[in-house]
Amino acid sequence: MKKLELAEIIAFVKERVARETKLSPDQIDTDQYLGVYGLDSINSVHVLVELERFTGLELNPLLFWDYPTIHKLSKHLHQLYLNKG
Repeated sequence: MKKLELAEIIAFVKERVARETKLSPDQIDTDQYLGVYGLDSINSVHVLVELERFTGLELNPLLFWDYPTIHKLSKHLHQLYLNKG
């Protein structure tokens, strides 16, 4: 099984946030707070479910609160992913 790289996780999260908020991925800054883009609790759950499938991790819904930017969230997910294997 191929290991996920941090850049792959960042790109995945960025694309999913863009899709949920109906923005272009080019409009998403990975260091900006996710709330700025209008990501609400329902959108967050959709992204969370896809992240669980993508990473194979079971994730806590409070993850977006604890890691409020794509970059912080992705770094945390990457560490969890590396620790599971």
